[in-house]
Amino acid sequence: MVQSSFTARGMGSVEVTCGKAIGEVVLGRLNNATEAIIISPWVSTETAQILRNLARKANITLITMNDQTNPNHVRALQMLRERVLKSRGRRGKRLAVIGAVMLVLAIIILIVIGAYVYLINTNISSYSPLTLVLFGALAVACMVLLLGGIILLIIGGVLYLTGFASVSVVKELIILPKGPLHAKMIILPGLNLVGVGSMNFTGGVLNNLECWAWVEGNGFVERALEFVKWLTTQSVSVIEGGIVEED
Repeated sequence: MVQSSFTARGMGSVEVTCGKAIGEVVLGRLNNATEAIIISPWVSTETAQILRNLARKANITLITMNDQTNPNHVRALQMLRERVLKSRGRRGKRLAVIGAVMLVLAIIILIVIGAYVYLINTNISSYSPLTLVLFGALAVACMVLLLGGIILLIIGGVLYLTGFASVSVVKELIILPKGPLHAKMIILPGLNLVGVGSMNFTGGVLNNLECWAWVEGNGFVERALEFVKWLTTQSVSVIEGGIVEED
């Protein structure tokens, strides 16, 4: 079985905290970060909301597991995703609008022709050749608009309905298959910090008795990022955050 491990030693400060509800101590560091990589087998709806708030001012990457047996974890992952309209959907919306306009124009032409025949001159045999040509052209235009509008509405509607995609509200949401992941780590590159400890990034951090250590130093950050890089080589689902750009 392929394994990855690292041991880092070097100069730097170490801050260890043990106790109940130490999650606030950890979150205090996150509030000052511009970038954070969080590894936790599980998340909860409480911490998912925290991540949503943090993502408004910092680049957040979350690495977690696809554990469908944990309902709170599943709901949390859903909270970290948003459905956005991709370029295909936006094109579909435009086509549907054009189709609707064409149908409206076709109906207006039909009303005009019908009103003229019914209210003004019901004796078609008395129409001048120019009037007949004009009516013929309007009838052809009406058929083109009617058929074209229906086709564009159908195509546009299908493209619109299938044009949505899930994106992450955080920078990246990396989901590993359910398995042996049990590491709990937070990397704050901008603050030159790596945090490791016993706590999952779940609501339990606000209640459980846990221990957590922050270590400072370039060597620790570099080796921790190597571990993250190795994790992402596993069979994963990566949902990128941000706006889906036009094709």
